[in-house]
Amino acid sequence: MNDFLKTIEILIDQLILHLPSEWFVEAPFLAILLSNPNGRYILTGILVVTGFIVLWVIILSVQVLSGNRLARDKPTVLQNADEQSNLTASAGPDGFKFFKRKSTFGSVADNEVVLREIEKEMLLVRKQYVAGHILQDVYVAETRRLYNIAKPLKP
Repeated sequence: MNDFLKTIEILIDQLILHLPSEWFVEAPFLAILLSNPNGRYILTGILVVTGFIVLWVIILSVQVLSGNRLARDKPTVLQNADEQSNLTASAGPDGFKFFKRKSTFGSVADNEVVLREIEKEMLLVRKQYVAGHILQDVYVAETRRLYNIAKPLKP
């Protein structure tokens, strides 16, 4: 263990020796830190934390740059793939195509089953709200979400 600590101290000293001397002139607190017996540990800690912050900023910048490029390319491909599966084209006069979305809802009987399930879920949300398990904002949002699902269905 003693050899390990000596190795660490040698590495810290080597790190401090590689610092530019202008830093000690422009920032006198560095010289004060080094005059303290434990100051070199504090200075090393500051340098290590600063290095990690710089590394984090570089990685974040690379992520943002590569993420923006993916965001530009990816949605159009995915959007077109989704649209092609949900749309049917019928050719009109003069070669124009009119797109119409396929209905995701089946017959009236299927709609009634879906509406009953939505009603059960609404009652469950209401029960949780009355019991105090969810906040009013969550209750309103969930009710609105379920209503928007049920709105296009016809009983």
